[in-house]
Amino acid sequence: MSIYGDNVSHEATELTLFIENDADLYRQQMQPIQKNLVTKLARGIYSKAKAEKAWMYLAESGAKKYVKEFGSGGEGEWHRMFPVSVRKEVAHILNESFLVEALLGNYNRYLPKKYANWKPSEGAVGGKKRHALGKDEKLLAGMRGLGVKWKQGRAIPTYTAKMTVAQKAKADKLYDKMSEGFVDKMGEARKSARLRKLEAEVRDLLNKAHQ
Repeated sequence: MSIYGDNVSHEATELTLFIENDADLYRQQMQPIQKNLVTKLARGIYSKAKAEKAWMYLAESGAKKYVKEFGSGGEGEWHRMFPVSVRKEVAHILNESFLVEALLGNYNRYLPKKYANWKPSEGAVGGKKRHALGKDEKLLAGMRGLGVKWKQGRAIPTYTAKMTVAQKAKADKLYDKMSEGFVDKMGEARKSARLRKLEAEVRDLLNKAHQ
């Protein structure tokens, strides 16, 4: 089983890990893609299809560099080792990871000055403004995006069987960043109307961002 999901191939897992840990690929391609896509989110013109096409270019560069370092050097070896189907898997994984971090505001430092005050809940799904999420609500959004279920009346999040080891580890980090007051509030027997509304908005935001 891949750390990125039950249905992710071994080849896609290997290539994604290589890309994520290569400093040159990060500086030359990954960071520029992140800057471009978070700006599109802020402008309300983000497209998942176009985003994954951008990540495909990085997947191709990663495949070529991987084979150059670990392959035999045969002509076309990178394409045989990492065919289009595998590179599409990688592009999807990279885009999903980007979205989770972007909706937490972790790429706001890349935004142009005119979008410096953008909130992840504003413009991410076509420019329609929504309730601006606070820090804890953003963390909750990130956890739910990873597949976490939060049972009513419990302060401890529930991880679903479909979550990977990597997703659980990331969810742990997000949970640790939450304020004690918010965790206590989540553990109350009855949720407040505001919290129910926020959760509904977070689900709607994540669903539309993935369309």
